[in-house]
Amino acid sequence: MDFSPSAQLQNNSSPPPGDAKAPTSGSLDQDGSRSRVGTRRMRCKNPSKQRQSASEKEKLRMRDLTKALHHLRTYLPPSVAPVGQTLTKIETLRLTIRYISYLSAQLGLSEES
Repeated sequence: MDFSPSAQLQNNSSPPPGDAKAPTSGSLDQDGSRSRVGTRRMRCKNPSKQRQSASEKEKLRMRDLTKALHHLRTYLPPSVAPVGQTLTKIETLRLTIRYISYLSAQLGLSEES
């Protein structure tokens, strides 16, 4: 099978743009359902209470994650992560994994156990 973009376009079973059979915004599809092509929801200037609550929960979750990563960084020795060096979240996790592997090797523990 050819997975190139040109082959994908040729194998596409939908009608080409500008074809009279192409569904438009608000038109009915072949199965009778409404299509959503080209429609967008208008954003409210005042988000709902549910949306505000979800946003607050997400902010708290991210704040907790940031605190946990900062706490984790304190366990990394300066030889692994120099003091004052800013680390991304993924760098913190990767260095921690590497450091734990190093400590396990020092203790003679295998990764299988």
